[in-house]
Amino acid sequence: MVIPGVSFKIRSRYLEHTLTRDNIIKDKNYDKAMSLLKECVEKKLRPALFAAAQAHTDDETMGYLAYHVAKLPAELENQPIIPTLGTRKASIRELKAEVKRHKELLYEENTNAVVQRLVDDGRLVIRWNPEKDKGLGTLLDKLKGNAQMARANEVYASPTLLTALPEQQEKMIQAAMRILHRAGSPYRKVVAGNFNYPNSIVHDRIYLACDKPDEVIRIKDFAPKGIFERLFGWNKNTTVILNVADPLIEPHFRLKPEFRKEGPYLLASAIVSEDGIDEKTCTKLLEAYLQEEDEVGV
Repeated sequence: MVIPGVSFKIRSRYLEHTLTRDNIIKDKNYDKAMSLLKECVEKKLRPALFAAAQAHTDDETMGYLAYHVAKLPAELENQPIIPTLGTRKASIRELKAEVKRHKELLYEENTNAVVQRLVDDGRLVIRWNPEKDKGLGTLLDKLKGNAQMARANEVYASPTLLTALPEQQEKMIQAAMRILHRAGSPYRKVVAGNFNYPNSIVHDRIYLACDKPDEVIRIKDFAPKGIFERLFGWNKNTTVILNVADPLIEPHFRLKPEFRKEGPYLLASAIVSEDGIDEKTCTKLLEAYLQEEDEVGV
């Protein structure tokens, strides 16, 4: 019996070498010695490693722990040893519960807007640098099972909602959304947002589709992308958050008065400019604009 991650040396007059002296005779005395070794590891070494990990986060200790997390007693599984970006360390039990519920394990080196929103929502975000913390990486790999492990900022977004836009700007956005809906978009609601928060990876997105805009938004699915990313087509989401600072969107709000009548149509066309819409849908947009024309009031 060999115990992974444990180097040992046993001194006993009951253990004997083979004739070639290149191995140990594996008899009942050998089995007894291995049983004593296993007991020592489980009752002394493993608790000592957990105590060290609870007292301070040492990457070498985390690496050793990776070999001793199978069939843990409850008192060890509940010890807070895993560094997080929340207010405290997490236990192995909590990490397993996170993986079971969300089918993913999130991490970042430092906190940011996305991490703070996730933590406020009760999510577990591990404080981990994959390049430096190799030991912790080995431990996490053992614990996550088949779940995906990803940076929180690459999976979720947290744009700031803008609720006090100038009246003309708000009217143009709402009119553009009505045009899109009349042309076949399943979305009815649009809100303005600022996508340029620190470490944002969505700053160059024109819009984000979501169900609850006031919550952190999942932007990356591990399944293949397709029609679910489109503004036109079926989508379970109900709301569009428009990036009003996007270079393609922002100039519409500075149109001269004589061009504001066409503003909603131009804005609607800009919103879907990266969606690959076909000629038929472009025609629908124009027809929807003509129906909207008398209602815009911008």
